[in-house]
This record gives sequence, structure tokens and C-alpha cells, in this order.
Amino acid sequence: MTAAHFFCDDVAGDTVRITGDDAHHAARALRIRVGEEITVSDGRGTVVRARVADVSPSAVVAGVIARTAVERPAPPFTTSTLTQEASRKLGFSTERTMQAAQRLFQGVDVGNGDMEGL
Repeated sequence: MTAAHFFCDDVAGDTVRITGDDAHHAARALRIRVGEEITVSDGRGTVVRARVADVSPSAVVAGVIARTAVERPAPPFTTSTLTQEASRKLGFSTERTMQAAQRLFQGVDVGNGDMEGL
């Protein structure tokens, strides 16, 4: 059986506390019991596995067993951010940056008459 999953703003400490409607649902509908494992995330990439220590319709308290952080990739470049970063890191002018980007997009001749691009 899959562990129940909840959202909580604060998953940084050694315990997590689920309150409100989520706690009521956990206690009454899901019938979460002391000793069960649950997963809790903060919606920003951190997920914890926790063992329930106390259950009531007003709060579920669980001790953190393991914590994982999902790293989110950087957002893709826009034309503006691409030229800013190329200027800052490589010293490229806007024109040189846009020419390089256009060549990458349109492709280059790979020798057999075919164009290869991103």
C-alpha cells in the first residue's frame, strides 16, 4: 500500500505537523494510525518520509525519517536573459550572442550536406 501524502508549509524540523481539514481527513477518512508512514511535501521540492506519532482530528504529528530535496532545473533562457548571461560570463555582444543562437537553432552543415541543429 502507498503511504498517504500530505502538504505542509514547514517540513524543515525533526517533526511535521498537519492541521486543519487535512488532519481531520487523515484521522477520520484515511484512518491514519500511530506508527504508520506518511509522506509530506512543502510544494517547493522538499519531501519527507515520516512516522506518525500522534493522531487527532485537529492535528497529525509525525517524526521525520528521511528527507529528500528535488532540485528544479533553471528556467529556459529568454532572448533577454540569454544576451545578459552571454555578456556577463563570456563578454559577448548582443549581436554575437544572437548570431550564435541562430546558428544553433538553424543548424550547421555536418559534412554530408545535412544540417544538424538543436
